[in-house]
Amino acid sequence: MSFQLRSLRVCALVAIHSAASTALAQEPVPAEQPPVPAPSADSPPGAQTEPAGPASTVSPTSTVEVAPTPARDPLTISTEPSRPKSPERPFAGWHQGVFFLRDSTDNFRLYLQGRLNVDGYAPFGPGLSQLGPGSGLQPTFFLRRARMEISGEILKMFQFKLEGEWGQSAADNANGQAASVACTIDAMGVRTCSNRAAAIGTATQRPATQDAFINYRAADELNVQVGQFKIPFSYENRSSENFSPFMESALSTRALAAPLVRDIGAMLWGEISKGMLFYSGGVFNGDGPNRPNGDRRFDLIGRAFVKPLSGGTGPFKGLHIGASGRWGRRDAGLVGYDLSNMTTQGGFAFWRPTYTDSGGQLTHIMPSGAQRAVAGELFLPLSIFDLTSEVVFNSSETREAPDGFQLQGHERRGRLKGLGYYVQLGAWLYGDRAIVGRRGYGTPAQLKLDKVDPDPPPHAVEVLVRFEQLRASYDGSIRQGADDAKTPTGDIKVNAGGVGINYWFTKHIRLSANGLVYGFPDSAPTSASAMGGPVQTSRQRAIAPAQSLAKGVDNSARDSGSVLYEAMVRFGLAL
Repeated sequence: MSFQLRSLRVCALVAIHSAASTALAQEPVPAEQPPVPAPSADSPPGAQTEPAGPASTVSPTSTVEVAPTPARDPLTISTEPSRPKSPERPFAGWHQGVFFLRDSTDNFRLYLQGRLNVDGYAPFGPGLSQLGPGSGLQPTFFLRRARMEISGEILKMFQFKLEGEWGQSAADNANGQAASVACTIDAMGVRTCSNRAAAIGTATQRPATQDAFINYRAADELNVQVGQFKIPFSYENRSSENFSPFMESALSTRALAAPLVRDIGAMLWGEISKGMLFYSGGVFNGDGPNRPNGDRRFDLIGRAFVKPLSGGTGPFKGLHIGASGRWGRRDAGLVGYDLSNMTTQGGFAFWRPTYTDSGGQLTHIMPSGAQRAVAGELFLPLSIFDLTSEVVFNSSETREAPDGFQLQGHERRGRLKGLGYYVQLGAWLYGDRAIVGRRGYGTPAQLKLDKVDPDPPPHAVEVLVRFEQLRASYDGSIRQGADDAKTPTGDIKVNAGGVGINYWFTKHIRLSANGLVYGFPDSAPTSASAMGGPVQTSRQRAIAPAQSLAKGVDNSARDSGSVLYEAMVRFGLAL
């Protein structure tokens, strides 16, 4: 029985094989092909002809035909494995100091960026160790900047940037003087209120938008940028904080050129003749970052610089000379915010736009009327040295009003005007200035994948020295009204000098140290420490930290301490 089953299996297999062979033999042959030639007599021994297709029953005199390979339908998706082509350029990676993602057409690029500044601050000077809480003049580590940034390019014509600030360490009610009113109503409807002290030293974090803009690039010579960004005024203000020589900008930049740094508006900018001329100018709200226009008036701000010798090969080919201008107005009935504090690099406010008048009322000094400023700049890279200098003149019309009535009229109209300048010399002891890119431009990121990255990434050491002066004056009633006995009409005079060193461990890591000294000539306390003692006059309205001491704590420092020393260090990360 098993023998018969085995025989049936063999017969079935033979039948299946025969049917398959018959089906193949019956497939139509498209066109007659030339016969396969037989080996010639001259063929070397062992030569063979190409084997024919499946064997079929033919006579010895028949011509053997070979079926051609069927043509592939172009719409048919091949399932055959193929070796993928390596992209000529990577779709993701690091290039020119930027981490990027892009699509295969290179029409869409995304740059992942950010920055972190961890700073240390230590002030020195007469009377500092005896200042009370909330002075801001204690040695400390703090987060100066902690920002996440996303930028990119779209269709090779548009650039964009979104930047948010998450750092800037701060504490609420540092001096313990803030309070709130708490009220209760009893069953009889009688309301009882009392002051409740606010929590002291509560850590605060106030996220804020920094840069947020879109740029349309029609050509190198013409760009249109809209959004929030640094105003086109002064060399320092248009330089990235990632690569600034000193950790913070100069006195003239902070106090006169661009106290608010950024604004919301629209700007045209471009480079002409291969960078020989750079221009930028636009229309802005005039009220600073993250603040909508409150008075239906706008500021005109512009800046331009030339490199007259850039086409040559001499030592002065990098010479850069430029100018900036700003004009605008503020409506007295619609603008109620204060002027900006004037501060040192470490943040000590030596002049504030508020004071207590002779009646004990807090009074605010606010912009009102014409706001004008002009500036000149010079940058000269010469061998390993960089010479940088700027001069700024500002004239801001003002008004004063008591606290709580900033939009309900004014008590007097005045003007704050001033002149400031700095001269700075830098030297590259190791490496060169290429590691920091182009200072003073502030243009959107544009990645050039055809450029080769240096290997290994460069390092550099930069040393700096700077001298600066501020000469300003405030006249509270020059346009209308009369001064109160406590109105701070008078001069604001500051002399400052500083040294610095930066170690660039590639362009992404920065280790910096700054030492600065500020002198406030003729400064004195607002009230005499003792009968006949020095007291502040119109000769000098800036105050040194020692003048903030209470009477009797250290009268010697309070009367004569007119200097402040600041030591600062920074660990910086830039992506």
